[in-house]
Amino acid sequence: MMPSQERKKIFIFGTASAYRENIVSIIVGLISVPIGLHYFGPIRYGVWAVISSVITYLNLSNLSINSATPVLIAKASKLFEQQAALLCSLFLLFISGEVELFIKKGLYNDR
Repeated sequence: MMPSQERKKIFIFGTASAYRENIVSIIVGLISVPIGLHYFGPIRYGVWAVISSVITYLNLSNLSINSATPVLIAKASKLFEQQAALLCSLFLLFISGEVELFIKKGLYNDR
C-alpha cells in the first residue's frame, strides 16, 4: 500500500499534467489558426476546420477514461485493485479506439 503523501504527489502530478496539456493545446490553437487561415484561405480553412472538429469529437468518444483512471487508481487501496482498474481502462480504451477507427474509416471511404 502506498503512503498517503506519495498518492497525493501522484495525483497532483497527474492533474498538473492534464492542465499543462490543455494549456499547450490552447496556445497551439491560438497560434495555428491565423497561420492556417492565411495559408489555406477562408474556404479551404473552413473545410479543414469542420473535418478537424469531427475528428476531435470522435476522439472525445473515449468518455474520459484516460482522466478517470488515475482517480480510480488513487482511490484503490490494494495493488490488485489498482491493476484491475488499469487493465479495465486499457481494455475500454482499446474498444473505443477500435470503434473510432471503424467510424473514421467509414467517413473517409465515403469520398
